Amino acid sequence: MTATAEPISQPATGPRARTQRYRAKNRRRLDYYPSAAAQAAIDAGLAANLSNCVAGVLDNLILAGHRALKAAEPASGNSGKSVVSPGKPGG
Repeated sequence: MTATAEPISQPATGPRARTQRYRAKNRRRLDYYPSAAAQAAIDAGLAANLSNCVAGVLDNLILAGHRALKAAEPASGNSGKSVVSPGKPGG
């Protein structure tokens, strides 16, 4: 009985394949289902023309939240205290 080697699979080529590899390596994707309150904030952002797409509104909301958290930290750092308790919105 002679062992046969499996053919070596070649990576996909072409512009679409290169784009997919680039995005997989450099661009994070989130599978996200917002709560009713979060969806209301997203809808308000779309209505206020923060962006013309949901991804842009989410970027703006995340960055605004990040700036608010950074502003709430003491000048010397967070000192180990949580600004917002996990799982408890607003405190």
